[in-house]
Amino acid sequence: YYWGCYYMDEGQKEEAIKVFLDAEKIALSVEANNLLGLIYNRIAILQENQFRIKQAQKSFSNSVYYFHKAKNLKNEYSTFRKGEYF
Repeated sequence: YYWGCYYMDEGQKEEAIKVFLDAEKIALSVEANNLLGLIYNRIAILQENQFRIKQAQKSFSNSVYYFHKAKNLKNEYSTFRKGEYF
């Protein structure tokens, strides 16, 4: 996940997506719900920046779902608010 954040900060969007998708597979396999919320949130931001609005909506929705499962209400609410603007 953090490598994806690094690539994102460096403007290497395609590499960031690849790393986030790899992290997603691992997080799903161990049911790391909070981490999944973070991963989907970052993916949604990248998609939003590329004007892939439908995909970003889905990723924001996934992020909210996994933050809810992790009982991370702060991130669930803030991500839900981001997704509302679409």
